[in-house]
Amino acid sequence: MSNSFLCFTFFFGTIFYSNALHCPNEWQQFFNESACVRLLKTPQTFYNLANSCASLESSHPVRIKNVTANTFLKGLIVSELNDVEPFISIWKKVGNDWTYFDGKPLEYECWAQGEPISSLNHDICAVMNSKGEWKTSDCTTPKPYFCAFEIK
Repeated sequence: MSNSFLCFTFFFGTIFYSNALHCPNEWQQFFNESACVRLLKTPQTFYNLANSCASLESSHPVRIKNVTANTFLKGLIVSELNDVEPFISIWKKVGNDWTYFDGKPLEYECWAQGEPISSLNHDICAVMNSKGEWKTSDCTTPKPYFCAFEIK
């Protein structure tokens, strides 16, 4: 995919909303959606994310669909991780386009300058840095990750 657009992030703070929708302990309301999100610090490989999330509140790896979601997750990285870049549930299988973990096409992108690196002959995954920018990463190296679920 082309990196022919600018990725905007909020540099003067992150907007946090109250847990009015009653997310369980250790989960936070995912900006203005009726969903809860959690940053899991116990590293997993990308290939284990879906099963790991499913074991927690029947959640799934988070999908970043807009700049607000990206900024919210960036805030969690800044406040809870020290220069560790978690998986963001986006990957590129050999010969395919970048997609969410479940194969659905991306609705939003925020690649760092020079990214994504797509010329590798193996699956590649995406992580987010503390600036909210996405970078390519090896899928088999365990990293922290995000899970989310919709509140019913």
